[in-house]
Amino acid sequence: TTTDAEVSWTNGNSADAAWWIYYKQTTATTYDSVQVFSNPYTLTTLIPSSGYDIYVVTDCSTELSEASPIVNFRTLCDEISELPWSDNFDTYGTTEGSFPPCWTRPVINNPYVAYPSIYTYDNHTAPASIMFQTLTTTPTYAVTPAFTADLNTLMVSFWLKAEGIGSTQSGTITVGVMSNPNDTTTFEAVQLISPSTTDWTQYVIMLSGVQLQGSGNHIAFKHNSNANNWYYWLDDVEVDEIPACPNVYGLIAQPATTSSVSVNWNDEGDEGDGYVIAYASNLAAPFDPTTA
Repeated sequence: TTTDAEVSWTNGNSADAAWWIYYKQTTATTYDSVQVFSNPYTLTTLIPSSGYDIYVVTDCSTELSEASPIVNFRTLCDEISELPWSDNFDTYGTTEGSFPPCWTRPVINNPYVAYPSIYTYDNHTAPASIMFQTLTTTPTYAVTPAFTADLNTLMVSFWLKAEGIGSTQSGTITVGVMSNPNDTTTFEAVQLISPSTTDWTQYVIMLSGVQLQGSGNHIAFKHNSNANNWYYWLDDVEVDEIPACPNVYGLIAQPATTSSVSVNWNDEGDEGDGYVIAYASNLAAPFDPTTA
C-alpha cells in the first residue's frame, strides 16, 4: 500500500525461526531493523511514494547469517495533500528512459527510449529533467500525481525549454488538467505555450476557473509536435495555493537610454491593483525590498 510492504524470502534452513529485516529509504544513510518470526512479514508505517532498500539476515540464536542481497522497492503513490509540492526530477536516477514513478505517461512515443522520460542532456537544475519527443500524429503527456485540493485554488509554476522554435520545430506545450491520468480524453486545456526563445523560461499558470469533469485532480503537460524528433524539456515543477496577491515572475531590466531603464515582467494576477517598482544604486548593504 502507500505505507505498507510485504517482504518474503526463501529460508536458508527449514529450522530457521527468526530473522532481522533491515530497511531504509533509498536516500537515507542508516538502516532501521526489526526482528521477525514469520515469513512473509509486512512492514508498516512507511513513507508513501518513496523508494526503499531492504535486506534480511537469519538469526540462528548463537550467530547471524550473512546478509541477503539488497532489494529495492517503492511504496505506492499517495494523493498530494501538503502544499507547496514540487518535483525537480533529480532523485530518480540518471538512466535515460526512466520516468518519475508517481507521474503518468498515457502515451509513449518511442518504446525504446520511452518518451517522455527522464533525461540528462539538458536541465534547469542538474542532473535531470523530463524530456518530450512526440510524433506529429500523436501528442505525448506527462501527468502529475493527484491533488486532494480543488484545482481551482491552485497554481502551477515550472521551467520549460524548447529545442527549436517556429511552426515546424518543437511545436507547443498545452498545460491542462485531467481527471484520469490514463485516459487522454479527460484532458482539458488551460493554457497553450508557444515559446519565442530556446532559453529556459519560467511559467506560472493559475488554475482558477477550471471546469474539470471527473473525480481525479491531476495537472498535465501535453506536447503537440509539428515535426518529428524535436524536443522539449520540463523541469522544477511546483504546485501551490493561489495567493491573495500573486507575485510577478520573469523580471527583466534592460537599459533604454543613458538615464532610463526598461522593466518587464510576467504576471498572472489582477493587474488592476498596479505595481510597485523598487530600485536603488551604489548599495552599501544588501537591498531589503520591504523597507524600500
